[in-house]
Parts: sequence; C-alpha cells; structure tokens
Amino acid sequence: MTKDFNDITETGELQQTAMTMLRVIQRHNLPEQQLRRFHHYFVNRGVSVTLAVFRDWITQIQRELDSQASLKELATHWTKRLGERDTFTQQEAEEFHHQYASVLDTNAIIRQPVVIGLAEREAGSPFDVELSQPARNIRWVILYTVKGQATLKAGIRDMRIGPGDVLLLPPNAMYHLNRSPDSARWNHYWLSFHPHTDWRHHLDWPMPAPHVGHVNVPQSERNRIRTILNDLMDNSLHPTAVMHDLEANLLLQFILRCRSYFPDSHHRVSDERVENAKRFVEEHLSEAFTLEQVAEAVYMSPSRLAALFKSHTGLSVFSWRNERRLIQAAHRLRSSDEPISSIGTQLGFSDPTYFSRTFRQHIGCSPKQYRNQQQSDLVGDPII
Repeated sequence: MTKDFNDITETGELQQTAMTMLRVIQRHNLPEQQLRRFHHYFVNRGVSVTLAVFRDWITQIQRELDSQASLKELATHWTKRLGERDTFTQQEAEEFHHQYASVLDTNAIIRQPVVIGLAEREAGSPFDVELSQPARNIRWVILYTVKGQATLKAGIRDMRIGPGDVLLLPPNAMYHLNRSPDSARWNHYWLSFHPHTDWRHHLDWPMPAPHVGHVNVPQSERNRIRTILNDLMDNSLHPTAVMHDLEANLLLQFILRCRSYFPDSHHRVSDERVENAKRFVEEHLSEAFTLEQVAEAVYMSPSRLAALFKSHTGLSVFSWRNERRLIQAAHRLRSSDEPISSIGTQLGFSDPTYFSRTFRQHIGCSPKQYRNQQQSDLVGDPII
C-alpha cells in the first residue's frame, strides 16, 4: 500500500528523493542502488514503469537539460542555496518537489505509447500541485477520479470533479485542475498516450467545456473500470513479449467502456440553427452585436434562440462569445509576439484593463503572466 505523507516525512524519504532529483539535474551519474531506491519511491506513489524505462527517463532528462532552461535554473538555484550541505530540510524538500514538478517537461522524456499512474494528492503534500496544459503538449491525457474532489477550470467554466468522473484532455485543451479546497485529498488514475489512428474516432466525447471530454462511470461499473486500469499498471511493471499489444488492447477497452456510459443527449443531432449562430459569432468575434442581430441571421426570434443556444452549449450567446475570445487570446499569447493590448483590441476588448481583468478572472493570471509562463516552458515550436 502507498505510504501516506506522514510516513514519508518521518523516514526522511522525501528529503532523500529531493536530493536525488537535484543530483539528476546537476548531471551526476546515479549509483545503481540509489537509482533503484529512486525508482521504488515513484512506483510506491503510483507511477507504473519498469526500472529499465525509469532509467531511460533519467538519461533523457539529463540529455534534454541544455534545452530546458527552467531545470538548469532550478539546479543552479538549489546548488547555491544548499552550499556545502548534502541534504534538504523537510521544508526545503517540499519546496523543491513543487518547483521540480512545475518545470519538468514530460514531453521531453516520455517516449512510450502509454504511461499510467495513480496519483494521491493530499492537502499540504508536495504532490498537491495544479495540473494545467503544458506549453507544448503533444499527448492526450485521461484522468479518472477514485476518491476526493477536484475543481476544473476550462474556458470560462468551472466544474466539480468527483469519484467516477473521467476527463479526456487532448493536446489543445486549455485547463486548470486543482484539488478542491474543501476536499482533504484527490486521488486519480492518469494516463498519457498517443491515440492510434484506427480508433481515434472513439475520442469524440461529450464536452462540457472547450476541448475537454467528460463522462461519469456509474457506481455499478467502477470496479470493472479499476480492474482495467490496474491491469494496465501491472502490464507496465511486468513487461512481456506482448506488452505493447496488451497495452493497446487494455487502453482501447477502457475508452470503449467509457463510451458506453455516454448520456443519451450526446447522441442528439446538433441543431443547424445553433451551429449557424456559432458561425455568426465566430465571424463577428471582434465586433459588437446584439442578440437580435444573431437571431435575425438564423431566422429565429431572440427568445427562442437564447433558450435553444443555452440548451445545446450550456452558455448564453454572449458568454459563449467571451469564451471564444479568451481561447483565441490565449492562443495568440502563446504563439505570437503581438502586443497584449493589440490582441485584446482585435478580439473586441476595447479597454485593456477590462481585457486583463476578464482574462485573469477566467484563466487565473494576467495576459502578461500567461505569456511569460508559456514562453518560459516552451522548447521548440509550440503545439497548438
């Protein structure tokens, strides 16, 4: 059974692991015994990879250091801060864990088709960190919550995530996920993968927020789902000649099971009038327009359009417009050097202060902070 946070800190394992992580990004070669302890630590925390794969990860991290400025800066900072000491205090180890997790670019080290783990995020632990879209994410991610609660922010929407909820996050999803403040823990399986072209169409899921798929597994089916995920983890830890075939089979089983839990409403044919209204909004995104103008363009009364649009999208026409504006703003902040005020103006925010305030309210930081954060994490061309 996975140790809880108190067990870790009592034995000093957290401090030892932090020091090992630091030695990795200082380009030290780890003795075999130390590497095995390091691997064991992560396996105990739900990262299901063999020692050989883990050793390759370490090698890859060190190979990519020259292109990961944030990791190099982290190594320089802590080397100077520790001075002659060869150990962290408990508080320093927690701080280092948080910083390490926030700057490590997993795309640079994870090469295998599927990686799975079980994350146990307890309040106050080093693993209680925000999950968000990496700057150059190229992999799909699935999160399946088994215990506790989390809060998802995507677009301009907030969503409570609990046991049985499955989230599907494609590379272009813009999201922030945190353990909910009123929940002592958030435990979830996570899968990172590249979809096979033969079954990519099975990733068309109900989307309660932009580019975020979601389904809830019925209580009666949750043991079946956990069995599939546990088999995937076991397969990762005990490789055989057919490891990758089993891996692909189990992943597809999981995805197909999730599709069988889709609500009937997902199979409803989209309304052409709603699609036309969306198209009108997209074509006039930077302009001021009224509900009456949108309704006239789709040959409906304003009241009927308002009700129909919300029933299909979950948002009013103008909330949906603002969400699209913010998604476009985030895209342009990531992928261009345009002045922030110019981006806001071109997307219909005539007042830079209002643009900044609206962006901060829904994305969690100012446009400038968002751009700086994305560009500091970026290596090579952005994946949009």
